[in-house]
Amino acid sequence: MRNRRGSFLMDAPWALWILFVVLMIPLLDLGSISLRMFYLKTAANQAVHAAVRCQTFQSPFVVGSTTYPSAKTTATTVATTTANSFSGVHLGTVKVEIIHTAIPGSGAGAAPAPTENPLPKANGTPDPTQFVVSLRVTLTGTVDPFISFNLPFLSNIPGLSGPMTFTVSSEEKFENLTGLLD
Repeated sequence: MRNRRGSFLMDAPWALWILFVVLMIPLLDLGSISLRMFYLKTAANQAVHAAVRCQTFQSPFVVGSTTYPSAKTTATTVATTTANSFSGVHLGTVKVEIIHTAIPGSGAGAAPAPTENPLPKANGTPDPTQFVVSLRVTLTGTVDPFISFNLPFLSNIPGLSGPMTFTVSSEEKFENLTGLLD
């Protein structure tokens, strides 16, 4: 009859290797993906916060010899700068939209669909007693895992063997309603 003592010492390295590689490294990747996705969301928040303080939506605003950028230009610049300040975050597209939300009980009809274009001057400034007007910045980007596995038996698994694509958005009220007109 064989003595069973010491079999744990023989099997322990394999069990620890499996626990570390199969469980811990993917969990570390999941944590880093979540953190980098939060960085992408931060870029959207910073972009919309800067865009709503602009005087115009699409065209630059000129006062004397000073030119101020539009909300679309500001949102794109701020989103790109913020996303580039974090490693592993790659910004794809930036979409800036005007959103109308009808105020309940105001007698406003249906709110117009979100648009990426300035509002027509013929319609006039949106009535602030009937609609709340906001800007929404939507970013699409990719985030890299902390450790990328490129093993032949793993297919392309976003977040484990390659980057993961996210779409995030942030919305704030626009301060200058006359700036929304073209």
